[in-house]
Amino acid sequence: MLQGWLSEHLFSLLTTLIKDMNSKIEAYSIVNGEVNSTLIDLLAKAAKQCLIKSGITINDVDLIINSSIYSEDYISEPAVASLVQNRLNNGTAANKQFSFDLQSGGGGVIQAMQIADTMIKNGNIATALLVAGDVQPKKGDTGEFKVNNGAGAIIITATEEDCGFIKFHFETYEEFLEMDNRFLSWEKSGVVFNHQKSEEYSPLCSDLIIQSIAKSGIEIKADSMGFVFSQFPEDISIIASNQLNIKVNTINHAPLYSAGIIQSLLANDNKKEILFVNAGPGISISVAHYKNIS
Repeated sequence: MLQGWLSEHLFSLLTTLIKDMNSKIEAYSIVNGEVNSTLIDLLAKAAKQCLIKSGITINDVDLIINSSIYSEDYISEPAVASLVQNRLNNGTAANKQFSFDLQSGGGGVIQAMQIADTMIKNGNIATALLVAGDVQPKKGDTGEFKVNNGAGAIIITATEEDCGFIKFHFETYEEFLEMDNRFLSWEKSGVVFNHQKSEEYSPLCSDLIIQSIAKSGIEIKADSMGFVFSQFPEDISIIASNQLNIKVNTINHAPLYSAGIIQSLLANDNKKEILFVNAGPGISISVAHYKNIS
């Protein structure tokens, strides 16, 4: 009888604790412009820097998500996350983090944030490592399409503090799929990278960002919010900020594709709240509302 009562109340207590758990950005890092490095080199370097900044060891990490898109050899298998995991663990299997790739047209970082946040709040994990980056493909002909080499990492941890992710919102506008179309084709000369982009793509992305934020119910607070935009299209933060009548701080680094959200955070992380916004092919819009520690 007593045992049953204790079990019931212990379960209730644990449920309450889990519900009250938040997730916060413990640290983040960026690695820029290392021309001769591979994607795995850049991701591992960014991750190691992030671990050092946070004071967390790889043995404390429960989940690794990679959101990279472009690599020197168009890597798709095995999962890049597992290759980064192997590098961070020095090739040993002593610590078996759950790891996988999540690309989502360059919007994978915000979706990875949502997965980490959900798993932390559900009590499944305590620490997540998110990595993203790109390098210019070396095989085949990429034409005028150029990728700036760089990578970023974010560590998200469980916390009882009054901070963390408040809301996520995702929209996909399939009717505009052909506005920014990227694909590989195989010609006699080898692999050819094709990029077809409409001149109306950036203004349309800005309009859809405003629609998506309105649908999310997130209130724009121009004075107390930091606004973190994706860095592709390269002019999206300028167009959207003018329409929203907000200020977005910029940095003097070359824009990054997959890790652009992380790099933009460098100049916009000092506000009470942060609004992450990513626009990518699809057209897909990803939004995350985050509260800093007071």
